[in-house]
Amino acid sequence: MSRRASVFVGAMGTLSLVCLFLLSAVLAPHRPVPSPARESACPADKISFTRETGCLNDGSIEFCLPADDPTALSAVQRIAPGVTCLQAHGRAGCDLRSQRLCLVDTRGLCRTDAPRAMTDAGWRTVCDLAMLPFVEKIVPTWYE
Repeated sequence: MSRRASVFVGAMGTLSLVCLFLLSAVLAPHRPVPSPARESACPADKISFTRETGCLNDGSIEFCLPADDPTALSAVQRIAPGVTCLQAHGRAGCDLRSQRLCLVDTRGLCRTDAPRAMTDAGWRTVCDLAMLPFVEKIVPTWYE
């Protein structure tokens, strides 16, 4: 093959790669970008801490859940699979007759560069829990 022919073939190969890259970018599924509306939908009035202080606790956050309500528990478990619920008042002040205290471990929800603050995903978990109609408030866990 002549030098001119090999340059032409090389240029066509590069052009093909560029076209393939652009085509894959257009056809690839798009990841949803968090919308400001969804972010603002977080019911902060039900959360007694901020994203910046969400990991300032004794390792978990807590809230009350209706007792003997498997639908409510399933909804919480879909958001926070590792949730633990027990019969106790806690700082959330659960009614022992009608509610269970639920704790969500904050390991993995906290930023490494600012350990008192939650990651975006951690805060989203808290907001999603707070959006559940039966969750009245979410507070940090403090063992005394």
